Amino acid sequence: MKLRLLLTFFLLPSIGTIAQANLLPKSEIRAPLGYQKEGLDLSEDDFYRLINLIINPYRDIFRDFGMRRLLINKNWENDKINASADRVNGSFLINIYGGLARYKPLTTDGFAMVLCHEIGHLIGGAPVMTSKNKISSEGQADYFSTSKCFKTFAKNFPRNINESIVSHLAYRKCQSIYDKKIDQDICLRSSLAQESVAKTITLLDNEHNVPEITTPDTSVVESTIFDGYPSNQCRIDTLFSGSLCDVSEKIMFSFHDHNVGACTNDVANRPSCWFVQSSF
Repeated sequence: MKLRLLLTFFLLPSIGTIAQANLLPKSEIRAPLGYQKEGLDLSEDDFYRLINLIINPYRDIFRDFGMRRLLINKNWENDKINASADRVNGSFLINIYGGLARYKPLTTDGFAMVLCHEIGHLIGGAPVMTSKNKISSEGQADYFSTSKCFKTFAKNFPRNINESIVSHLAYRKCQSIYDKKIDQDICLRSSLAQESVAKTITLLDNEHNVPEITTPDTSVVESTIFDGYPSNQCRIDTLFSGSLCDVSEKIMFSFHDHNVGACTNDVANRPSCWFVQSSF
């Protein structure tokens, strides 16, 4: 067995754990070594390299939070189809399991989006789950993942996409929001990653209807939901809204002001199925 933990990671005690958060639902489905080996997007070496590429741009920001360490558990052999973020004994902890990289229909970009979500829980700003733990809410972590993290990742890891398979709605929205071709392409690429995340969530949840950006959740909450979502559709709506936010990915969100770094227009605001602007 090859041990590939780039940062020092020990078996940590549960005492001191404040919160744990992850994008994908818990499931008994597993993706062990050799699972769907043929046509695998990510090799083991790709797995480690990609994680570094996604996390490295945020290392200075992690340090600015005053936590003792950033611990990254890169467990290629683990068959869990998930990742998680946590605060343990004054340190940030991110777990990434190999099953997540091996599972279909999650694409390489979908994998990156899930990891971006976990980073978002730790540094994604307000709204937070509780005032004590400063863990960004589910919705905010998703909004961070597409409006900040995935854009940075896509610029550092360019790849061509097949525009013919992009949703007409995504194509129209991305073209109308962004002037530069590079930004339009990243927006389209993000929409395809969101589709792979939606399909993965549906399979792991043992559901039948895959949420799509063309069928948004039209519900309007009276107060902001901090610890979850009313529907999987609402999550996909949030991911899509984040990808349409044209505020620079270099302008980070704030834990003190929920408007900093965010879009507040009707197209790219956090969706009303979980977020209420006036509740702050």
